Amino acid sequence: MTPDGSPGPRGTEEDLSFTYDLDDRGERAAPKRTIDAWTVVTGILGGVLLGTGVTFAVLGLTGVFTEPTSPTLPPAPTL
Repeated sequence: MTPDGSPGPRGTEEDLSFTYDLDDRGERAAPKRTIDAWTVVTGILGGVLLGTGVTFAVLGLTGVFTEPTSPTLPPAPTL
């Protein structure tokens, strides 16, 4: 509230209380969360893809994917 008694830009606590459900004791209950199955699936798929990308990045930095160079032989000695 502002000093003159009018509600501020967000209103009063009573104005916002309708957004909460009340539990058996008359107190505000925690909002119920619902988890969609597709949210779980996309989360798991994202984790797998991120882990795969990190693994390939580490293997690439260590040189696993580079072509091996053919060994060079020194020239034969001449007499």
